[in-house]
Amino acid sequence: MVGKKLGVRHVLEGSVRKGGSRLIITVQLIEVLTRNHLLADKFDGALEDVFELQDRITEGVVGAIEPFVVPAEIERAKRKRTENLDAYNLYLKALPLAWTRSP
Repeated sequence: MVGKKLGVRHVLEGSVRKGGSRLIITVQLIEVLTRNHLLADKFDGALEDVFELQDRITEGVVGAIEPFVVPAEIERAKRKRTENLDAYNLYLKALPLAWTRSP
């Protein structure tokens, strides 16, 4: 599969069809290792609203992949050793500030 050759975890594939002033875009988000479909959807709209269609597709893909990516990246980060302890110390000091969401 193309995803393995590229060294990626997920592949987004799809097609675009145009009829008059309408676009129909189909997308499938596939997890490379398991070949599971995380998202399979169809988006249609007016040609002049192509950027709105793009935004809807992006939201769908992000919503489908986020529950898998965040835990996987946390686990990956746990396995990686900290190379710069000064940077890690500054990160730890900044955590309380990040969680308070104040300027």
